Amino acid sequence: MAVRSKAFILLHAAWHALRLVPRAWRHGYQDAKVIWEQDGELSYYRLSAVWQRVVVRGALVLTGVGVVSLVISGWHSWQVVQEREALAEAHVQIQQALAQALPEVPVTTTEGVNTQLVLDLTARIQERDWLIQTLIQSTSTQLAADNATMDAQLRRLGIDQRMREAIVAGTPRGGAVGPHDAWLRDKLPPALLQSMVRNGELRQVLRALPMHYPLRQARVTSDFGMREHPITRRVQMHAGTDWVSDAPDDRVFAVRAGVVSAVGKHPQYGLMVTVTHDSGVVSRYAHLRRISVARGDRVGVQTPLGLLGSTGMSTGKHLHLEIFIAGKPVDPERVLRMAQHVQQVKID
Repeated sequence: MAVRSKAFILLHAAWHALRLVPRAWRHGYQDAKVIWEQDGELSYYRLSAVWQRVVVRGALVLTGVGVVSLVISGWHSWQVVQEREALAEAHVQIQQALAQALPEVPVTTTEGVNTQLVLDLTARIQERDWLIQTLIQSTSTQLAADNATMDAQLRRLGIDQRMREAIVAGTPRGGAVGPHDAWLRDKLPPALLQSMVRNGELRQVLRALPMHYPLRQARVTSDFGMREHPITRRVQMHAGTDWVSDAPDDRVFAVRAGVVSAVGKHPQYGLMVTVTHDSGVVSRYAHLRRISVARGDRVGVQTPLGLLGSTGMSTGKHLHLEIFIAGKPVDPERVLRMAQHVQQVKID
């Protein structure tokens, strides 16, 4: 209360002083004489109205200049205080940022954040940033080389972009590949992020390929592609490969785990089993002597689908194997061989 009363008194006095300024400025001054006695003699000094006006107005001007100077000085002082507070807050922020960026550096108080420490830590951060950029560049180069190799492998198998997209979309996690952390996605360069996503998709496609042979000691007797049909003698597309077994075991196995989507007898394929795999790949096994599974059964690579036979349009006991990706047939032998090679080099 005492502070507020003093402030009120000062403001009140200042207000009255300001009210007196116009009156003093416009006052009508007259010539005057100042008389005084010295050693028994009277002396006087004449004060002209002009001189009085000059002195009073000059004093008012000087007083005004002094007041303005005090106001400006106070304003600058307030700004200095604000800047010091902002600097102190910046020191706190620097301390927190350094504690997060370099947790191994013991910075526990704002007093510890001096100029030399900031310069040293800045140099360490720049060195770390250079190492990260070097790692990113090296990773980008390696990813580009890996992507080119995997892309060439898939092209040799005849797996085009539409088939790749179908495999990625058919995976259990819905085709989501690449970095899942939002912070990481924001920090990575767009080119590197794109290469990582592409690398993940290519690896996903290669991992989805069937890799297990359908017979024990299997051997191909008729390749995939155009050929003369052994019965009709017409040249037509052979959409699969024919296999025989050099082992006494006639059991036929799935080339990859999946679900039996169809079983039955076909005029051309005879007894036939179709398996749909998790990745959207479909495999078909024809000319069986006997079927050992039913539609809807979940089968693995060790589950017998049936026995090797010669039903349908066949010239002898063998297995006709077809593999479809996105509804398009691919060469089963090349796919199985490539998938086994990929697993051996551990693309994971």
